[in-house]
This record gives sequence, C-alpha cells and structure tokens, in this order.
Amino acid sequence: MGYEAERAAIEGRIKNNWTATPIKWPNVAFEPGTTAAFFEPWIANATAYQASLGSPATFRHPGVLSINIRTRPQTGTALAKTYADTLSTLFRGQVVSGIVFKAPHVTQVGDVDGWYLTNWRVYFHRDEIFTF
Repeated sequence: MGYEAERAAIEGRIKNNWTATPIKWPNVAFEPGTTAAFFEPWIANATAYQASLGSPATFRHPGVLSINIRTRPQTGTALAKTYADTLSTLFRGQVVSGIVFKAPHVTQVGDVDGWYLTNWRVYFHRDEIFTF
C-alpha cells in the first residue's frame, strides 16, 4: 500500500461512516455557510523506516490523522466533545486496509477564524514488505 492507497482508505472510512457534519477536505473548495459545525481531516505522514532486516524486509510508515472540529464560538464544548467521541469509536484500535490506528486524543485550541477549534488526532502506521 502506497501513500495514495493510504489516503483513499482513511478518507473512505470517514466518507462511509460520517454524516454528522459537512467535511472540508484538503485542497477542495468549501463554504461552511450557516452550519453549526464542520470538520477538516488532514493526514500527516512521519518518517518511514525499515522495521526488519533481510529479505523480505518490512518498512513501517507512521502517520497521524488530525481532524479539526469547528463549532460556533460561545456555544460550549459539548458538541465538539460528542463529535470527538464518535470519531474515537470509528478509529480507536481499528485496522483499516492494513492501517493500524492507535488511541486518539483531543486538544481544545479555542477561537480561530470565527470558529471554536477542537483538534482530534489518532496515530497510525502501515507496513510494506519489500523483497530485494
């Protein structure tokens, strides 16, 4: 599995299981309008490394799925925390197309660009096996 297949698997998991809010996908036009909330997923890859010696060899590709949950300011944190709980259930400890997701965590950021921002993150990794 390469980076594109990784992206497709993660975004597919979201698309097939999330209907609570609109989604602002990376590099795609989006207008939130008057919606009460929306979220922005982002996949960040870390440095891959060789996890085993010999041939075939396993190469591990770690990363993080980060989702900015944006809710209207001055409305409290309950809605964002509810969405964070739902996202956690969707990804915590799951294996999706060979991608292993770990335990998620949440950070409340505060008011940003007219929205209250809560960041939800889950670390993951996927392995690729290469024969030399």
